[in-house]
Amino acid sequence: MLGAVKAGVCMTIMTVVWGVHTPQVLAVGPQQQQQAAFLASPAAAAAAAWGSSPQYTLRCSRQQQPLQLLQQQQQQLQQQQQQQQQQLAATRKPFVGGNWKCNGDTKGIEKILEMLNDAPQEVNDIEVVVAPPSLHAGFVLRGLQRPFKVAAQDSSLVESFGAFTGELAPQMMKDFGIKTVIVGHSERRAGFGNQPGESNEVVAAKAKNAIKNGLQVIACIGESLETRQSGKTMEFIGEQLKAYASALSPTDWGLVVLAYEPIWAIGTGQTATPDMAQQTHKEIRQWLRKNVGQQIAEDIRIIYGGSVKGSNAKELFGGEDIDGFLVGGASLTSDFHAILKAAKNPKP
Repeated sequence: MLGAVKAGVCMTIMTVVWGVHTPQVLAVGPQQQQQAAFLASPAAAAAAAWGSSPQYTLRCSRQQQPLQLLQQQQQQLQQQQQQQQQQLAATRKPFVGGNWKCNGDTKGIEKILEMLNDAPQEVNDIEVVVAPPSLHAGFVLRGLQRPFKVAAQDSSLVESFGAFTGELAPQMMKDFGIKTVIVGHSERRAGFGNQPGESNEVVAAKAKNAIKNGLQVIACIGESLETRQSGKTMEFIGEQLKAYASALSPTDWGLVVLAYEPIWAIGTGQTATPDMAQQTHKEIRQWLRKNVGQQIAEDIRIIYGGSVKGSNAKELFGGEDIDGFLVGGASLTSDFHAILKAAKNPKP
């Protein structure tokens, strides 16, 4: 049936190959398959019992065993998945935001504008957003000579015009030329002085209100040093993401850029390595796949905001799931140029 099998010959592993014709292959029918199944590997026996359609073939292999074949298949699958992730990453336009915080008088803003207007031409392929203090937003809008957008550093819960002293409604921002807002920044979540910090629910409501008025939202998330050291990073970030997911509709996510801020790596002396940053970004995207939607997870840009500098930007941007940066102090100096140049596809 299969040729003589002599005693003392090393065990021959039988593998089933469908539709393969080689000089050393002996074609067999359904009956012979069943007779040979006891000699075959478990995978071959299962295949022989499963199908009786024409052109199943059986061959002996002394060098490729079932476990090795399985490992090869797993490696091929992993390579395919990695290639798919790289292709998806290349379709997400790099995003770099500069958060000026509470910095700059008129003369200082003029110098920052000169720096921005002198940015390298290749950064035109990047979505660049700068967030000056609100009082200087008009000055920046008039002074920018590059296709960069101007953002507000916070949004409001106010949904319309009215008696809301001190508030800036999203409609006002949009009318003024503001196209993007930052919500949930770690400094606002923590609070200032005696002012209480903003809860996950308040942050999510601000995001929803801004999106409802057509504004793009940089939605910040991130954990403290204590949370990181306790191994509860994704448990903590998951609660922040859950609040956003509860407030936003599937279509709302098209106006969201997620900004991961490892609070523990900002001004603490601790450093997030590129691998650590990529791993957290990957887990954030996985959370979105599971809880929000596959397509949203693949399309959304997740940017990194942990003490980004010109010296570490290129290596950080090499992470598959890192789509850009939210930059603090470095966005006020020419170091911002190096960061912009680092954030471009294809990834290094």
